[in-house]
Amino acid sequence: MKIIVTIISLAAMILFSTGIVYAKGLLGRIARGVQKIATAPVEIVKGISEDVKEQDPITGTVTGTFKGTARGVGQIGEGTAEVITSPISQDE
Repeated sequence: MKIIVTIISLAAMILFSTGIVYAKGLLGRIARGVQKIATAPVEIVKGISEDVKEQDPITGTVTGTFKGTARGVGQIGEGTAEVITSPISQDE
């Protein structure tokens, strides 16, 4: 089990390294899309954190959850679109 976790961790580190994510071409577009999808849940926590600072903890948690979820869903959509359209050639 430790070996599987280690392999997955190493693969994630390699995939999300800035060199690959900012690479041009097919691999770069796929990596950016996967990164957007994988990091989308962070938007929920970010939304809660931002709203709790602006409002009281209960209201901030409720509104932040909705705002963060909306941002996360949008980010998943962007990532999915990037992965799906990655084979399409783009002149840069």
